[in-house]
Amino acid sequence: TGLPGADKSRCSAIVKALGGRYSGDLTREVTHLVATEWGSPKYKKAVELGLEIVRPEWVYACEEISAGTASPIEAPAEGRFRPLYFEGFKVTVSGAMEREERSILQAEVEGAGGTWLPALTPDTHPLAATHPEGSKYDAAREAGICVVSLRWCWASVEERSRVELGVFPLQADDEVPPFRSGWRGGWLAATAPAPAPGIM
Repeated sequence: TGLPGADKSRCSAIVKALGGRYSGDLTREVTHLVATEWGSPKYKKAVELGLEIVRPEWVYACEEISAGTASPIEAPAEGRFRPLYFEGFKVTVSGAMEREERSILQAEVEGAGGTWLPALTPDTHPLAATHPEGSKYDAAREAGICVVSLRWCWASVEERSRVELGVFPLQADDEVPPFRSGWRGGWLAATAPAPAPGIM
């Protein structure tokens, strides 16, 4: 989804040459969605079905690995080629977080194309906070830096997609569930419409 015609044709040819099957539609037989954009009906359905979502570079990497050999190849890890839904964001977090939780979130942000800023800087966009208080929060408000709930970060991770910043404004009574409680269905339930039934 989102690929220009030439790139789509190239991916289709590579997949077929390597013994795979290419489909222009998202059917029950599909195992991977190749995407350059997030938020499309196909993308949302693929997330709902738990499919692997990769950028076209994953297909090209498979072709490079197979060059010069007729043996079955081991595909490169999909995680290296996931959509860059944090691209353009420079995230700083504020509030009490477990060390493990902070490390996991940093890896998710950086792995999806974002920049992790431990300290608040003029480049921070956004500040993701657990509560509307603290030195980082006060400085961000004074500097006009966008402030959102930490829920925004985990919702983006859960959806593997770019969630609008305005969906998760920081509120005084904000309660961020422990990250181990499971993200699926817990972060966007109150703000996002239920997915339509059937295959898109």
